[in-house]
Amino acid sequence: MKIYSAIKKNINLNSEKAVMLLYLQLALIILLLTTLILIYGVDTGSRLVLYLALLIVLLTILGISLLLNLIGKYKISLGLTIFCLLLGPWSSILLDKTVISGDLLPLVYIALTIYIYAMFLSARTTIIITTLQIFLLIILINSNQMLLNRNWPSLISFIIFSSVIAIVYNFIGRKQMKIIVEQKNKLFNEEAKMRLLSIQDPLTGLFNRRYMDEVFKKEISNIEKANKSLGVIIADVDNFKIINDTYGHTFGDSVLVEISKIITSNIREQDISCRFGGDEFILILPDCSLENSYKKAEKLRNAINNSIIKNDKNELISVNLSFGLATFPENGILIEDVLMAADKALYMAKKNGKNSIFTFKNIEHLKNIF
Repeated sequence: MKIYSAIKKNINLNSEKAVMLLYLQLALIILLLTTLILIYGVDTGSRLVLYLALLIVLLTILGISLLLNLIGKYKISLGLTIFCLLLGPWSSILLDKTVISGDLLPLVYIALTIYIYAMFLSARTTIIITTLQIFLLIILINSNQMLLNRNWPSLISFIIFSSVIAIVYNFIGRKQMKIIVEQKNKLFNEEAKMRLLSIQDPLTGLFNRRYMDEVFKKEISNIEKANKSLGVIIADVDNFKIINDTYGHTFGDSVLVEISKIITSNIREQDISCRFGGDEFILILPDCSLENSYKKAEKLRNAINNSIIKNDKNELISVNLSFGLATFPENGILIEDVLMAADKALYMAKKNGKNSIFTFKNIEHLKNIF
């Protein structure tokens, strides 16, 4: 099962060409096995031995190349497959005596392999390989009187025409593939943007309440399995209504943006910061005890106290936050209970003079106050 998962993962990571190569390799192996069976009914003697040995070598190389493709070694796998496509026809041409005696049919296989080169290799590489093979064929034909007596010009013309068609098809196919890939990437980017918009607060760039609800369920499930704590901080801007009434809502928005930047720069990578609504923020702190949550809140409180925000008149404005803390499972085993505990802790922080932090040690402590 693990091997199957690894293979599936590697195939998914590879490009479309790697998958195409995999299908080609499987098809070639099936064809070689079929040929292996057929030669028993056609060939005898040394010719049978020659093709048995050749087919076994080709099957071995193709089998190795297929395995390499499955584990993600696409380039090496492609190289071995191309080598097989060169080795098969040319071994038959050079070692089979019937070819030397005038049998041109094996030479036709060279034209067929050119289509495969064009599928996976660049047009330039395909042209080079094809030109080299045609040149070698002409040398072979001119060095053998039996082949010269055959209709070899038609064969060479057939190979050249096949090469031109394959290269043109390759060029058109690559252009179309490029367009498809560009459209696919564009669609993927648009989907990513839409996904981000659906979970991100447009003003502050923090996660929104919808995403907070999703991540709460996930994190609490993880915390329950690991038997650890989950910290929750609710923060509220002190006197935010006065700031809006005094300096305007545009400045109020800039205050929220600046606070969001401070929050983001003072939390861990695994912590999740959300805008809960209005001037309230929620921080979800995985694997964080009540004590560590308090330290994080104190760090944020000091960072915001030490920050000065300028309004459009270049006046320096100081901003403060109050913090309410709660932890799972100390303050509740349900999401709603933990949020309620943090919200009531925020109420106490406001009641105790604002610009402060309050937390309940446990559920009993919460019950005693409320």
